[in-house]
Amino acid sequence: MMSQEERAQLLVPIAGFVKEFEEHFKQSLQSDAPVLSHALEHLQHSSGKHVRPIIVGLCAQLCAGVTNAQTLSAALVIELLHTASLIHDDVIDWSDTRRGQPTLNALYSNHQAVLMGDYVLSTAFLELVSREHNPEMLRVVAQAGRSLSIGELMQLSLSKAHTYREEDYYEVVDRKTGALFEASARLGALSVNATDDEVEHCARLGQLMGRAFQLQDDLFDYDKARDVGKPTGHDLIEGKVSLPLLYVLSQASPTERDEMISHLRQPIGPDDIEYLLRIARERGGIDYTEAQIESILQEAIDLLRSFAPSDTRETLEQFITLLGERQR
Repeated sequence: MMSQEERAQLLVPIAGFVKEFEEHFKQSLQSDAPVLSHALEHLQHSSGKHVRPIIVGLCAQLCAGVTNAQTLSAALVIELLHTASLIHDDVIDWSDTRRGQPTLNALYSNHQAVLMGDYVLSTAFLELVSREHNPEMLRVVAQAGRSLSIGELMQLSLSKAHTYREEDYYEVVDRKTGALFEASARLGALSVNATDDEVEHCARLGQLMGRAFQLQDDLFDYDKARDVGKPTGHDLIEGKVSLPLLYVLSQASPTERDEMISHLRQPIGPDDIEYLLRIARERGGIDYTEAQIESILQEAIDLLRSFAPSDTRETLEQFITLLGERQR
């Protein structure tokens, strides 16, 4: 995991942009309404590393060598959309913690958390209409929001149907994590009037980064040694079967597959979790997923190298590499 000093050093090419974004993001999560002020303050302190806004800034600078007011606004919108989606996800999953901190639904109630998520989402919309944006940028944000909803509905449907296919898994990944990463990269390029080819290359780059990010995140569910702010097996308890087990299921004999599926039936207990984690490790599911991450990141780096050499391209390459090495 990067230290604050390492992160600052990596982001030197867009240091001013990152600082300005963080100030604007903090201002956006404020309200005079007493019922909201404490919750918004909690969100500020529990927010992540702002990976998606960083991608917005890096892709803008990769294409044009600069960022601008539209880049900053796009970064703010995408992070607010991401924040709202996390609040709603926690409600759907009945999650008590995220990144080791209590969720809003744990601090308040599911009903209140939904409304707080709506408030953050409305703040994103307000930012969109308050600035002069390229119409295409508005479409990208709207499409990303719709994709998130479809992805979440697909995930819920698949968990109930007990359908275990790798192609379905990747579609959910692309519609959720991938959609926001892709939108971030596309918005960065659009904000500086990049060429059509540059916009599409950035969008594909974002999608690949989103895939790698999610696959790495899913691996954390199988590793007791990593402190990632959630217990091992948490995703399995929620009925989310990710790539390590999907691979093992695809390779198993009918009898073995039936045995594994019997352990995936809700409710899943500690013995089921122990069995499934062990099977994923022993039957090559972890190795397969790590190989997939490496392949995805290599494709991203190859695509990145189609851009002219620059400090920003070098930073993005390091950033992509770190997605495969992060510890949480």
